[in-house]
Amino acid sequence: MARKPRVHYSGAYYHVMLRGNGGMKIFNDQADRTMLLNLVQESIFRYKYRIHAFCLMTNHVHFAIQVGDIPLSKIIQNISFRFTRYINKREKRIGHLFQGRYKALLVDADSYLLKLIQYIHLNPRCANMVANLSDYPWSSHLAYLGQVKITWLTTQSVYSLLTQNNKQAIAAYQQLMLGQTYDSPLNFAASMKKSFPAICDDGFMQQLVELQKIDNRKGKLSLRKLVVSICEYYAVKESDLHVRSQLHSREA
Repeated sequence: MARKPRVHYSGAYYHVMLRGNGGMKIFNDQADRTMLLNLVQESIFRYKYRIHAFCLMTNHVHFAIQVGDIPLSKIIQNISFRFTRYINKREKRIGHLFQGRYKALLVDADSYLLKLIQYIHLNPRCANMVANLSDYPWSSHLAYLGQVKITWLTTQSVYSLLTQNNKQAIAAYQQLMLGQTYDSPLNFAASMKKSFPAICDDGFMQQLVELQKIDNRKGKLSLRKLVVSICEYYAVKESDLHVRSQLHSREA
């Protein structure tokens, strides 16, 4: 069966998930988790992308990633290869650590980024690993609460969707997480079964599908065509997109 297409354009947001091969554990101890995060930090510096959220579970990991010019596949392959090599060397073993191809959903950030952040951060509580999310140190939740500092984590994009007042950002995030359950409005399983892996409304997704068909020979989506498509679908001016982009650039 042919693999589903990976759409790439600078600034695209993705929900990325890596699972242990055959459901096996990825991490044995805190040192393993620390190593993966160190590799992510090095990767961000090398490939110039952003992490908006993460959660390291026992047998899988979640990332909310915004890419730059480097395709997502190269980023994830670098991290997974280097971490697998680390584990295999330490455990004196060979073989795969992660299960097949990583899962990635293209995300319409304006509509769904906040829901994605909820989904990622709620994982430990919904897996009954902790009763209080603040007791789980291996996600970006504590950084959003201002309790820890992760220099390579980008929080401002999420804060700016919640409030325009930076002083109220943490309180707005706390409110976002209050009373949330794992019954997320995002149906990730259903999204993965669609012809195009994306989290967005059906109309916007169809626009991306058609553009991907046109540009399939090039292997990636033309940013220019994407901008035109977004403007047509949402009935906005291209200049409005540029203004918002500049605002996010200053906030980051």
